[in-house]
Amino acid sequence: MFGAFSCWRCPNYAVHSKCATREDVWDKKELEDEPEEEVIEDPYKVINEKEIIHFSHEHNYLRLGDDNAADYEKMRCDICILPINSDTFFKCVECEFIIHKVCASLPRWKRNILHNHKLCLVSDNRYRKNQKCRCCLQIFDGARYQCETLCPLHPFYLDVRCGTIVEPFHHELHPHPLYRTSTEHKTCGACSKDSEYVLSCTVCDFALGMECATLPRKLKHRCDDHDLSLHHEPGKSKGQLWCDICEGKTDPNVWFYGCDDCGTTLHIKCVLSDMYYLKPGNIYLKCELLPNDGMTRPFCLICEKRCMSPFLFRGMLPDSSFAYACSMECLAESNE
Repeated sequence: MFGAFSCWRCPNYAVHSKCATREDVWDKKELEDEPEEEVIEDPYKVINEKEIIHFSHEHNYLRLGDDNAADYEKMRCDICILPINSDTFFKCVECEFIIHKVCASLPRWKRNILHNHKLCLVSDNRYRKNQKCRCCLQIFDGARYQCETLCPLHPFYLDVRCGTIVEPFHHELHPHPLYRTSTEHKTCGACSKDSEYVLSCTVCDFALGMECATLPRKLKHRCDDHDLSLHHEPGKSKGQLWCDICEGKTDPNVWFYGCDDCGTTLHIKCVLSDMYYLKPGNIYLKCELLPNDGMTRPFCLICEKRCMSPFLFRGMLPDSSFAYACSMECLAESNE
């Protein structure tokens, strides 16, 4: 038997003494005989059954959206930047600010398994563009969970997808619960890439990197009329799979998006690109991010290939003509 720390509020929660005092878990503060004082700030104030005031927005009222969300299919939540789709949402009565009801309820302060200090939910327009999550390494807009112990040289912040990860973590593509068991780099079982921040299985050798753990489970894409969902089919395919976007081979041993109705298979990178967590309409390096939903797909100025991603960057050249970039990588290269 091992000694353990337990929570006085949650009788079923306990942690081995050795695990609780790991450097990535414990902040080295002794709290014996100190009263627990938890400051709880509600993320919003209820005005009535359909209206709230949310801390992240400067205008007075956000109103609950109606049942017909067809007009909002292409709009994105200003907190998590994911599509509104058919989810319940609040919308500002004065501007285009819109958030999922779930995101409106995210706690302003919380603990997270990926960091040993308390994190604060921050939604500040000065810092909402082109941030990079410390754990999944995705560039994102919107709100972030930031360490309250601020370090000007190495600020620690997470996007809200990583910031809301809890243990045990369950994913439908793996049969066992996952935990943050160590700080060692491991190979992600979803993409076969090395990752620093992983969730590990205590039953088998499977590990899941944060980039893959926070992938949208289901989404819509212009290449298919149905919802796409994550798939993992090692050894099950009877023939070679091909991505319907880039027409390259799809490896069934790594995760991919697919349509259960049509049998479509798609690379995750082709579906999401490196711009999926950015807000259309925002400006990056003097270029505007726009949906790639025209009748034709323009050529990228840098790689000279057609822009295949669901979004693209558009900038104006000195002769007043437009140029396009198909990714953050190409956009950065164009400004070098």
